[in-house]
Amino acid sequence: MQCAPSCLRLLSKAFVVLMCLSMGTAIAAEWSGTASISPSLTYTDNVCLTKDDKKGDFTGVALLTPAGSISHKTRKSSFSASGSVQVNTLTDGDLRDNGCTGTQIENREKFFPTLSAKGSTVLIDDWLKVDVAGRADQNEITFGLPGGGDDLDRTGNTNTFYRYSIAPTLSHRLKNNARYNLRYGYDQVINTADTLSNSSRHIVRANLQSGQSSQINWNLLGNYTKVSYEDGFFNQISGQFQPRQDTVLRSVRLQLGHRISRRWQVNGSYGWEFNDIQTFNNADTDGQAWDIGVLWTPTRRTSVSLGSGDRFFGSTPRLNITHQRKRNTFSANYNKTITFRRDITTGGNNLVEGIGINASLGTESAILDERGTLSWSYGGRYASMSLNGSYSQQTRAIDGAKGVFKNVAFTYSPMLSQSYSVSATVTYDEDEPAGFVGLPNVQDFAGSRSWIYNVNFSKPINNRLSASITYQFTDRQSDTNFNEYQENRVIATLNINL
Repeated sequence: MQCAPSCLRLLSKAFVVLMCLSMGTAIAAEWSGTASISPSLTYTDNVCLTKDDKKGDFTGVALLTPAGSISHKTRKSSFSASGSVQVNTLTDGDLRDNGCTGTQIENREKFFPTLSAKGSTVLIDDWLKVDVAGRADQNEITFGLPGGGDDLDRTGNTNTFYRYSIAPTLSHRLKNNARYNLRYGYDQVINTADTLSNSSRHIVRANLQSGQSSQINWNLLGNYTKVSYEDGFFNQISGQFQPRQDTVLRSVRLQLGHRISRRWQVNGSYGWEFNDIQTFNNADTDGQAWDIGVLWTPTRRTSVSLGSGDRFFGSTPRLNITHQRKRNTFSANYNKTITFRRDITTGGNNLVEGIGINASLGTESAILDERGTLSWSYGGRYASMSLNGSYSQQTRAIDGAKGVFKNVAFTYSPMLSQSYSVSATVTYDEDEPAGFVGLPNVQDFAGSRSWIYNVNFSKPINNRLSASITYQFTDRQSDTNFNEYQENRVIATLNINL
């Protein structure tokens, strides 16, 4: 399904709507922006990404990447957009000439957008606001195969997705210092890969909450979410093709919080869920849902929230820690929730950017995601460092298949000179099957483990020009030989600010 032109038109329409609304509230808005273009050369000694096709000589690919950003902000509206579009000279014929084989070569992506935009405008003060967002990026089609999300798409395992959303919100403060909110949201994910189903979602959320000045606060919430996919699915257990039902999540709950002191707060919630989720064992997805926990804020820079509860799928422990100092920032999070592949692989469920993105079971059904993330960064006088990690155990509702996804990345950047910069990154990715619920020895994909070593050197030439060179080594091991490979890659880039 080659939908790039139509997808771009959909994104363009969404952005135009927001810009028109913004201009209607602030015609004299000030706009700012940047633009650049980056020609580069990539040399690889394993263009096919296969175990037996690694050659001593290097294959060169030329790339051109225009990039830019634009933004504006007024009292009632804001808008920002940024990103790039990359094109390269690698053709299907080049891959065949190098001995690359596979049925997916003809389905390779020909260009690679990385675009995002968001904005908000207030139409009626203290009453009506509209938020719009859009994104175009890549993710992998089949997560157990190599080449997913690769910027050259040498194996045909890369999907380009287009995601946009619009959400009007009614919000008003009542005389007794309470506030009610009514929000409707619609978002759609469109994929260029035929094997991935396009999807849409409707969300209606309403709540009535107390003011923030009271020692005791409360919030009464109602939620309705409907996720629809265009295509059916193949059931791995029954071996039959089945139509896909819409997933509907409904819930009502009451949240209560009591601030005991400046440092301590007790919180909890109780409510009911009324869900329609297609499951492999026709399990009951309705019932009561509750949670109780504490919030500890020993300082203004440190916050610890922990608790536990119960939903239809079992216990729901949670933990969230944030700590910030002058040179250090740290955060850790753990929870269990119902989500979808469309959100995990497109960043649509507020995952930390770059942590655990693009690692999900291949499914369009609901997923139980038990996830922990860790983020730490340090910025000193002589060096800066960062450590990001993610652990995700996922179970898809449709057939009970389970998988575990691990990701760790460490970056070190010494401050050697003011005239150039150097950085090194080590990344470890692991995707492992965990069988099916009740059938731990049955697996539907092969596991893989990858080490990626990256060293970058960059140097400014003048106010408009800078150059960089990057060396990257990838060592991928797998349960199957055709999923293993090693690759050395060298990338030379010239960045031109326009």
